[in-house]
Amino acid sequence: MKSEVADGPISEVEITQIDMKGVWLLFRDHEYFLSFEECDRLRDATVREIQNVELIDNCKLRWPDLDLSVPIESIGNGQYVPSTA
Repeated sequence: MKSEVADGPISEVEITQIDMKGVWLLFRDHEYFLSFEECDRLRDATVREIQNVELIDNCKLRWPDLDLSVPIESIGNGQYVPSTA
């Protein structure tokens, strides 16, 4: 059974903050920071596009509106290589 709120199911990935340097994400009680230097495709995205993030195979974040996928393990360690979904 999935937990639900008034607007629908609770996401496994939550965008907690967007600032001038990047995006903060909460996933499985861990906070991650994806800088715009690591992923400049997010820099020009709208807030709505950034907040529309999905978890794929428990190991990859996907922004369908941006055709962008990011392996979670690569966030913040300088090993991120952009890929299309």
